[in-house]
Amino acid sequence: MRFVARVSIEHGDAGGREMHPQSARDVGIDLVQGDDGIPMLSLAMKPKDMTIPVRAPVCLYTHRISAGQLGMRFLRYKQNVYDRVEKTVQITITTDDIDSLTGLAKMLDKALLMGRRNGSGAIGKLAHRRPLSSRPVNCSFAPVGSGGAFSIVGKQQRPSVLADTEDLPPLSDEQQNALNMIKSGKSIFFTGCAGTGKSLLIKHITGAIPEVDVTGTTGLAGCLLGGTTINAWSGLGRAEGSFDTIVRNASRGESGQRWRRCQALIIDEISMMDGAFFDLLEAVARKVRGNSRPFGGIQLILSGDFHQLPPVVKDQLTRKFTFESESWQRCIQASVQLTQVFRQNDSDFIDILAEIRAGTAPESTLRALLARCAAPLELEDGILPTQLLTHRADVDAINDRQLNSLEGNVISFTAQDSGDTAALQAACPAPRTLRLKVGAQVMLTRNLSSRQGLVNGARGVVEKFTPSGLPVVKFARGGESMTIGRERYSIRQGGEDAGVRSQIPLALAWAVTVHKSQGLTLDRVEVSLDRAFEAGMAYVALSRARNLEGLRIVGSIASAALRADPKVAAFYAKLKCREN
Repeated sequence: MRFVARVSIEHGDAGGREMHPQSARDVGIDLVQGDDGIPMLSLAMKPKDMTIPVRAPVCLYTHRISAGQLGMRFLRYKQNVYDRVEKTVQITITTDDIDSLTGLAKMLDKALLMGRRNGSGAIGKLAHRRPLSSRPVNCSFAPVGSGGAFSIVGKQQRPSVLADTEDLPPLSDEQQNALNMIKSGKSIFFTGCAGTGKSLLIKHITGAIPEVDVTGTTGLAGCLLGGTTINAWSGLGRAEGSFDTIVRNASRGESGQRWRRCQALIIDEISMMDGAFFDLLEAVARKVRGNSRPFGGIQLILSGDFHQLPPVVKDQLTRKFTFESESWQRCIQASVQLTQVFRQNDSDFIDILAEIRAGTAPESTLRALLARCAAPLELEDGILPTQLLTHRADVDAINDRQLNSLEGNVISFTAQDSGDTAALQAACPAPRTLRLKVGAQVMLTRNLSSRQGLVNGARGVVEKFTPSGLPVVKFARGGESMTIGRERYSIRQGGEDAGVRSQIPLALAWAVTVHKSQGLTLDRVEVSLDRAFEAGMAYVALSRARNLEGLRIVGSIASAALRADPKVAAFYAKLKCREN
């Protein structure tokens, strides 16, 4: 069954956390019988053939065979018999010979015998579930910083690896339905109100689809999910100049390579992309790839909630949502609404938020909500509630004023940056310079351990500094005091690190902007919305709270923030009709 195909190979450590790609090449592929009776995958490489025993644990990824691509990962591979350390090797085979590729997949599947099916593919019986491709370290399952760095250290000063090894929570039925559609090769849009697990689903997608590129419409969205902004990924930047100029810029260098290589593309927070930009992006995709199919043949995975923050454009009169664009109907084959709310468990609060999201909350409900949430929130474990404000200048002023009011010396932490520093400055949630004092109210800027409640947005207060100068933070809800070391954040472009920042994963958190709070879960929060200026702002701010007991509303709520855009309401009404 020998055939020739394009093969990409990545080698990595036993955990598959640090993967090193090699250049793709055309090689002969065959499945042969080894001396010990074990099937061997044979790759006719130069100067020496590469043979890999087909035995558990090995992962097969067959969801894109119809598109001419087969992925596999061998989790315990020894290149030489005398090697003491097992490694991971990841292989992607691309070919137009679909029959040969399908035959190889069937033979590999048969060779595994006791293989079982799960959300990531077919896995031998001894396999551990791991993502196929290495992910940037700001993902929940990504590695901690290199060398002797550690993430969190408890009272006994023992390094923690929970952030690296803990499993993702399982998917709900509706989330799994969306994942199944994506694995079948469909381009989909999945949506849902705040707290329905959209980010969790994206993390499962990146584990199930090895070649997917992850982007977001904002730097924060992209970085938190382990990707970059769609503007940076695409090479469009600010999309200035003529169409020919934009295409020429996108075709060059790394952006051109990304366009031509990409098989599947995630764009998170799609609600914040203007429809005109989406049309431009789609036209560039077809032009750069030389492919007349929708989006140049790339599988699109769009995520977001149009009832939350809208596109930011210079001229509000010309603003249109992506679902209004000409490309939307051509590109999106299916839409999935996630309805199960995980963030809140108070049915009354969930109902109120649903009405505010849709812009249908009656005056009586709003008056009752304001009265119910007017009382100040008490101090808990020395930690103040986070203030959510609509304007960045107000947030910066409060954080600076509160820090300066504390006694003691300021301890400054300067980030160690490499690569694209401009992209890091724009997108990384960890600041270039972090100034702390004992007593500073802080927030985690990445997931460290969901089991311990140490997730992005977790609140704490700086208790002291270690002799080496690291902050010791007492976290809320009875959490232990943790010494917080530097973490490694990466901005990814086309599967590679475009910029890397090593910094303490904390930010001052007396106050946070509503825009930056999108995606966070806050145990105790005070919102000020009397100066809100966008539709959906009230919903975004209020839905950060877990329950009514942890929510205070300061002053009134501007009417603009309570309004739902009529176009968005009509769009979701159509989605609901299609589902019914």
